[in-house]
Amino acid sequence: MRKIFYLLLFLLFVFNVNANSHIDVNIIPKEYHPGDTLQAEVDLNTVKPISQQDIWIKDSSGNKIKISPFILKFDGYAIYSYFLYFDLPKNLEIGSYDLLIENLFYIKNGNLVKEDYSEKFEIKNGVGVSFNPAAVVFDD
Repeated sequence: MRKIFYLLLFLLFVFNVNANSHIDVNIIPKEYHPGDTLQAEVDLNTVKPISQQDIWIKDSSGNKIKISPFILKFDGYAIYSYFLYFDLPKNLEIGSYDLLIENLFYIKNGNLVKEDYSEKFEIKNGVGVSFNPAAVVFDD
């Protein structure tokens, strides 16, 4: 009886994740200057949480630029909801970039899928503004 209960619980979890599989990244705003603090809200229905090693910037040539994001987890509508922020490198050239999140694992049609996700943002000419911390968390 106990094994059946765990099996049903597992199947419920798999179908729930499968039905709601999504990756939602909202960069706030979409235009920045070199040195600005980029802020993004990330909602994931994935099998594992993200880590700093999974987050990069990618330029228009496909070159990855390592960053050191701060990741704040909060209760959102997804299994994993985050607010992340980091200072953009001051030597970024004007142009289009992607915020790249690698190694996202989720269930799709009953199969475990590994995917990378990217969201575009623009670097414009101007002076950047950096905030540290870029977010404050208040506990109840």
